Amino acid sequence: MENWGNNPATFGAVGTTGAAIFAIVAIVVAWHSLRESRRQGGALQAEVRDRMRPWVGLFGFEFVRDHAGKAGLCLQLRNFGPLPARQARLCLIVEPHEGNPGEQPNPINYRESTYKVLIPEEDGNYRISLAQFSQLEGWIADKRDLVIKGTFEYALDERAFESQFEAKLWFSKPTPPTPGPLVEMNWRNTSAT
Repeated sequence: MENWGNNPATFGAVGTTGAAIFAIVAIVVAWHSLRESRRQGGALQAEVRDRMRPWVGLFGFEFVRDHAGKAGLCLQLRNFGPLPARQARLCLIVEPHEGNPGEQPNPINYRESTYKVLIPEEDGNYRISLAQFSQLEGWIADKRDLVIKGTFEYALDERAFESQFEAKLWFSKPTPPTPGPLVEMNWRNTSAT
């Protein structure tokens, strides 16, 4: 034992042990680096996928009446993403802002019957007639404020997306001066997923 430090076999054993420890540390570091590289690569792919998709939002909203006095809505949707919004369809729910006591809900449900494609930077101008919904004129005559909740569904390949917006028509307030909108209103985009 007294010659242990000067024994040539000791140098070989220490060198082999040191090389084994170094190899284990190198494998652990390489494994952690590979795992982190994969995680960063996945995050980068997700970011590119989210940037390279259609993004549709509401850019204009108006309550209108046609030449016969029938009520309708004009909406302007725009795809401001870099790729087309395919299988696009607009859905609306119109109902009074507040219900009357004992009143059964009777919302207006509008859903486009056909699908469209909205090209990037293209405006989707929608003129929707609400004449077939008899409850609307009753709500307007009673000066009830209305809420319109809209969903624009669309897709890119197998991924489905939707943009939601909300508008309020304030029929309880005095009619704005002409020329101008027929009713005071406000609208906003609420979400895009």
